[in-house]
Amino acid sequence: MSVRFPVFSKLSHLMLTEKIGKYTFGALMVFLSFCPILQSICFSEGFKQRMRLGENDPVWLSIPMCMSNCLKTLTFKKLHAYNSEICFLK
Repeated sequence: MSVRFPVFSKLSHLMLTEKIGKYTFGALMVFLSFCPILQSICFSEGFKQRMRLGENDPVWLSIPMCMSNCLKTLTFKKLHAYNSEICFLK
């Protein structure tokens, strides 16, 4: 059974207040695909240290359109400089 998100057609700014881990990152990428005009994302806590995300990770095969078309600002309030955070920034 798959869950279908509604389209968040007016969401332009998103603030995430929890650390992002392996499972929440996958859900976040799916969620972002339903945010067509998203212009800014703020990670207030950054990523979890144990999250393993690399440049060749399969998650990059499907980038949400908002990240390549609309996203103007990406903020890490607590950048730990973990490999997964750096990879996401790239």
